[in-house]
Amino acid sequence: RGISQSIFLFRDRKGDRMTLRHLQIFVEVAETGKMSEAANHLFISQSSISQAIGDLESYYSIVLFERLPRS
Repeated sequence: RGISQSIFLFRDRKGDRMTLRHLQIFVEVAETGKMSEAANHLFISQSSISQAIGDLESYYSIVLFERLPRS
């Protein structure tokens, strides 16, 4: 069984909800090293990956991943 995606971990100052899904996405990007590969593994769009990482970075006021231009 999967963990319910509706479990809220915290809310940011604007009241936006953060879920376990945000952390799952973070872990997948960290493990694969690529947002596109993480998106494929999680069966979601790359823009959804970027949004979730952006949400976490905004909440914690840190940069989680260094963005490098494609080579």
